Amino acid sequence: MSQSIIYAVNDHMYDFFVASQESRMRHAPDIPCYVIPFSDDFERIEGLAKVFDFEVLQSDLQKWDALGEHIWGHAPHRPNVEKKSYFRKLAMFEAPSEHFLFVDANTVFTDEIGFYMGLFARSALDISFLSYSLPGRNFQHGGLIDLLDQINPEVRHGFNCGFVLGRQDLALYDIMQLLARPGPRLQRVFGGAPEQAFLAYVAALTGRKMARFNDILPQAATELGTDEALMQRQGKKMFGPKSRMPGKRAFFLKWNGASLHDGLANFDILNGYYQAGLARIAAE
Repeated sequence: MSQSIIYAVNDHMYDFFVASQESRMRHAPDIPCYVIPFSDDFERIEGLAKVFDFEVLQSDLQKWDALGEHIWGHAPHRPNVEKKSYFRKLAMFEAPSEHFLFVDANTVFTDEIGFYMGLFARSALDISFLSYSLPGRNFQHGGLIDLLDQINPEVRHGFNCGFVLGRQDLALYDIMQLLARPGPRLQRVFGGAPEQAFLAYVAALTGRKMARFNDILPQAATELGTDEALMQRQGKKMFGPKSRMPGKRAFFLKWNGASLHDGLANFDILNGYYQAGLARIAAE
């Protein structure tokens, strides 16, 4: 069963991306990697393709831009970044593999990621994610929340799109076009997270089977065993951005923002990958 790891990134995230790719080369060297240009500011990232053995995902990105613009127009999400830009992430479903892990660029792997991807591949899930979103982040209309809850209770308030395990679905874009027909009126019921709100909305209305990745981790704990040396190899452990998983091996660390500095938690681990990545680039 084919699998891949996918990122959506631009040059603004260059330093974090170097660290993330070095960690991928160390922990998932045999899993194909595809990178979606988050914006046209992509020249430095593209220049790393040979060094870190990834392909630029040559999907029709303009159609995803148009889908986002149909709903959000040119509304800003962050300074100099429009909400519609985030819809390029949804090209993950057109990756040339049967299932995939989409992960934000400010993430490094700390364990053999293929094992965890295999857990998802063997499950009956269509989508798995790191965490649910806070109330109001994706949906802000009580009527919509009640409707989606009746159709698919697993969607709750939506989920975070910084870590998504999914399966290829080449028909999904056409379904999304149909469900995006209300256009700007969806702004009245969506929260502030542009692509997260839309993907959770589509996943709920189309009956996708979904669950937090935590829900399939008990199998991982069983299969990995209970060797304390394996479970606590790096001292401070974070499973995802904020939560801790005592007694379980953390397979990635994630930060917020785009700047590397020594005030970040677990900076020694992050900087280790970053410096090794810079050395790999210099050696080319």
